[in-house]
Amino acid sequence: MMRYRIQDSVLHTQLEDESVFLNLDSGHYFSTNSVGSRIWTLLLDGPRTVEELLAGVTQEYLVSEETAEQDLRELLQDLVKHGLLETQDEKAGR
Repeated sequence: MMRYRIQDSVLHTQLEDESVFLNLDSGHYFSTNSVGSRIWTLLLDGPRTVEELLAGVTQEYLVSEETAEQDLRELLQDLVKHGLLETQDEKAGR
């Protein structure tokens, strides 16, 4: 099962309804909207699967599971691509 985890080299702060991130390795800043901020908050508690994150989003926002899952997967891919998150495959022991 794949889990997403915040990289150790990332700093973040909450600004009203968005979050801002700094990747210390690359020096690049990133930001997310309120939904992205909520997902980040869930990740602060530890590695999460897509299903766990999806449950948190659909409980709090009026959005279909299909739409939320597509948007969530895109966000997670972007965060991994920019070095803010890393993946852990529990089967592989990583």
